Amino acid sequence: MSTKYFYIPMINLMHVCVNEGIKALCYGVTRGYFETDSLEGMFEIIDNIDDSIKLVDKIDKVRLKNGLVVYRQRVYFKRLETIARFCEIQQINFELTDNIALTKSSYKNISKDMPYLEFYAKKLGMSVENWLILVFRFYCYLYLKHKHLLDLSHVDEIVESELKTVKGLLDRAPYFLSVCDIPQSKYVVLQEFDIEDARLYTIDTNGTSSFFNYGFTNITVLRDKKAGLFGPRK
Repeated sequence: MSTKYFYIPMINLMHVCVNEGIKALCYGVTRGYFETDSLEGMFEIIDNIDDSIKLVDKIDKVRLKNGLVVYRQRVYFKRLETIARFCEIQQINFELTDNIALTKSSYKNISKDMPYLEFYAKKLGMSVENWLILVFRFYCYLYLKHKHLLDLSHVDEIVESELKTVKGLLDRAPYFLSVCDIPQSKYVVLQEFDIEDARLYTIDTNGTSSFFNYGFTNITVLRDKKAGLFGPRK
């Protein structure tokens, strides 16, 4: 029986209008690839794909460092639930690659935000890249948990290990889009997490989900500026 995986290899960050007058930095997941250890297994996946998942280019034959040969098919989608449910139905493992990284366009999108992101990451004792990747891993874990799909992934093992010494991971973190339809400018922000968990928040959230209270938005950054967190204005 062929082993089947779906991988997210890259992290995309963009600015999205999430409310009137509020722009938030958000993770958008629209691309990934299926991987199998046999060509027959890949054909089985492709035969069951509908129009909600778009194939990108042809199947790639890849030889891994350990010498094994695998087959990969890149795909594009607008709703994370589409790919998550497909993996559930087809019993495909949902994973993040070990070397997952930010896209080049993400670095361009956050170039003006970098001084603030560096400040927030430093408070957690991390580099910007390591912080943003950990936050993304956590959101994927949260999403899979919410959809009852953790039995098809090892994301939870990685996240639980990395969160042991962290406090306030999401205080000023980007948000996570469960729907990212860029051509139609349609976005849905995932906002289902434990606000009282100190690993996630150390700031006063007022017990409610709000773009005004936490996360990386133009409102929260401006408030931190006025509070002098980034030092005196030049």
